[in-house]
Amino acid sequence: MAEIFTPFLFAFILAYILRPICLRLETVGLGKALASTLSILFGLCLLVIILFLLINLLRHEIPLIKAQLPIWLQSIQTWLAPKLLSLNIDIDWQALREAIAQKLTAHFSANTNQILSTSLETVLASGSSVLGGFVNFILILFVLFYLLIDWDHFFALQFVIR
Repeated sequence: MAEIFTPFLFAFILAYILRPICLRLETVGLGKALASTLSILFGLCLLVIILFLLINLLRHEIPLIKAQLPIWLQSIQTWLAPKLLSLNIDIDWQALREAIAQKLTAHFSANTNQILSTSLETVLASGSSVLGGFVNFILILFVLFYLLIDWDHFFALQFVIR
C-alpha cells in the first residue's frame, strides 16, 4: 500500500515547497500552467544541482575520512583507555587499530569513483526498479503539476449548512 501512496505524498511535499514560487510567478502575470511548469523546472534544476554537489562531496570526502582515521582512533583510545582500565578491561589497541584500518581500507579504496560507479551500476542493473522509478517520477511530475495549478481548489474548506 505504501508503494501506491509514496509518489502522491512526495508530489504533495514538493507542491508545498514549490507553491510560493508558483504564486510569485502568477503575481508577475504568468498563467497558472506556465507558472506551475516553471516552478517544476526550477525544482528539478535545484534537485539535480544538489545531487551533483552530493556526489562531488562524497568523491572528495571519502579519501579525507580515510586519511583522518588514524587520528580519530588515537583520540578514541586516549579517551576510552583509562575508562576501560578502571573496569579491568584490557584491549590490544594496536591490533584493534590495524583491524579497523584494514576493514575500512577494503571498503574505501583509493579509487572513490569506483565506489560511486559500482553503486550506480547496482541500481541500474535492476531493470524493474529502474522502470518503476521512471514511472513514479512521471507520476510525481503530473500530480505535482496539477497540485500546483489547483492548490486552492484541492484544499478549499467548503461547509454546507442546511
